[in-house]
Amino acid sequence: MKKFIKSSHLIKFISLFLLAFFVNCFSLQAQDKSVLPTPVVEEHPEWIEVYWEAWEIAETKVRHGTEENGLVDAYLDEGFNDYLFQWDTNFMMLFANYGNGYVPGIVSQDNFYRKQHPDGFIDRMIDENTGLDYHHSSMAGYTNPPLFAWAEWDYYQTTGDSSRFDRVLPVLDAYYRWCKRFRTSLVGMYWYNNWGSGMDNSPRPIDKIAGWVDYTAQQSFAAMHLKKMAKVMGNEKLVDFYQNERHTLRNTLNTLSWNEQDGYYWDVAPDSSQVKVKTAAPFWTLLAGIPDSTQAAKLVEHLKNPDEFYRPHLFPTLSADHPRYHEEGAYWLGSIWAPTNVMYIKGLQRYGYEEFATEAAVNHLNMITKVYSNTEPHTLWENYAPEMAAKGSNSRPNFVGWTGNGPITLLFENILGFRPDAPENTLLWRPTLTGKHGIRDLVWGHHNTTVIAQSRENKEDPIQATVTADHPFTLSVIKSGDPHTFDIKSGEQSITIP
Repeated sequence: MKKFIKSSHLIKFISLFLLAFFVNCFSLQAQDKSVLPTPVVEEHPEWIEVYWEAWEIAETKVRHGTEENGLVDAYLDEGFNDYLFQWDTNFMMLFANYGNGYVPGIVSQDNFYRKQHPDGFIDRMIDENTGLDYHHSSMAGYTNPPLFAWAEWDYYQTTGDSSRFDRVLPVLDAYYRWCKRFRTSLVGMYWYNNWGSGMDNSPRPIDKIAGWVDYTAQQSFAAMHLKKMAKVMGNEKLVDFYQNERHTLRNTLNTLSWNEQDGYYWDVAPDSSQVKVKTAAPFWTLLAGIPDSTQAAKLVEHLKNPDEFYRPHLFPTLSADHPRYHEEGAYWLGSIWAPTNVMYIKGLQRYGYEEFATEAAVNHLNMITKVYSNTEPHTLWENYAPEMAAKGSNSRPNFVGWTGNGPITLLFENILGFRPDAPENTLLWRPTLTGKHGIRDLVWGHHNTTVIAQSRENKEDPIQATVTADHPFTLSVIKSGDPHTFDIKSGEQSITIP
């Protein structure tokens, strides 16, 4: 009898312990999730469902460093295999910046900085078990698009935190100079191969290209952000160096790569002739600010052409008029990928094609949502088909991964239209929707901000909005091309945007 009583007490104790444990875990998870901003889109609840799904998948991609691999304590992993990928990590940071600690953010880039070699090079892939490089620096596929500086600057724009610059600027400066020294070809442009470019099975003829238009534009893009970081740090010598780099690379691309008749930037052969394969690569020039307004308009014509890039799912990574274009994607033979769609849309945004950028973002999110609803398992995919609402023919499920940029970054910045500029204490808002919409608990800089716009009949009608702030800031609203500025004070207030 005594044994029975003791056993029953033990069982009861274990049951209560397990119950408390699971309740506590659930509470912690709920508390963690509450730090995330909540988008409001009354007319599209399906977008909100996919938004939360993206964060929930991202939470499962958190990994931890060990003594053996020498990686940071906690970081966000792309979930592709047991290797860290450089440009995947860079793109994941663009949405992780909005997570407010729900998943590890910018510290994930430190894994690559820790593995930098004395001469400056950083491999594009790191073994997560050993912490060792996957490639040797002599291999053409060793480098990825150099996007670290963009991700660092985006973090600064969102948070206002420049404390990383003192440590990471020397790292990124050394990496830039390594690329300049070892990846500049005789034609003055940069080189890698399809694997290095990230577009693995692209039909670009590797053996015929000496100057890769995307790598050259990406290096100019890196120089642009390194210049900005150097300016914040007061390093005028570096500011001048990267200003000169920008000027040189822009001239090189416009001299060798631009074709006025085609209205296109092409890869360049060793004899300086142009290698004409119409892929996503030249549109990196928009993001990098290479073309003038006339050249940009000609590039945008290709994106609006249904025979090329204006397909049911915007935008494919290979033009539809190429003989190897695949309606189901076939990886980089036409698939829709998060990194290139962010590149396309942010490039359009840079040159003032805001309405087209919003159209593309809405299209992308709608297609992601349809695939989520209609495909088993209900999840986010590595890439998508260009001709139908379907996953790509070669695509991994549960991919957040960079696919989180569609339902998070593009939803926030190009559909809802909120773009923080924490260093300037300004929140830019470009409202694009007519139904009730906005965002709750957007954490940026030292702010926690809620902006909710009431529904209206059409886009020309005034907007009645409620703004809740915990600190004063400037709300800069661009409505139908017209600027409006509001000095927001702490507390809740109503504003009218005429």
